[in-house]
Amino acid sequence: RTYAGPGDTSSSDSFHQTPPARMPGKVAVLLLIFVVFFSHHVSGNCTEEQKTAILGQCEEYIKPGSPLVLPSYLSPCCDKVRLVPGRDMACIVRLLTRSEKNKHSDRKILRLEELCVNPDATPPPRLHRQVMA
Repeated sequence: RTYAGPGDTSSSDSFHQTPPARMPGKVAVLLLIFVVFFSHHVSGNCTEEQKTAILGQCEEYIKPGSPLVLPSYLSPCCDKVRLVPGRDMACIVRLLTRSEKNKHSDRKILRLEELCVNPDATPPPRLHRQVMA
């Protein structure tokens, strides 16, 4: 017997079998639920613990407003920044709560990515260069 659709009641069988075409949809729904649930716990490649460490160790460097204070490459702040995979400070900013955003400058947090690079390391190639004639 073939499956005629959701309204098919022509069979008196009490056993109802889900047609194979619906299985990918159910898998997709379960996958979506999994992704939504776990996206609240990890955002990108950084963790809440790393965010907390950076907010604590870099506090004097990420206060909103002036003056601008720059961390040393050898500072405990930069040590914590380098523990984040790829020094992904955008990930740290995404984890900030509203209260944390009021206490810390997201722009200054983003700058830590560049400021905490090993000065002896070869910089990554730039994709765009402006040439002035």
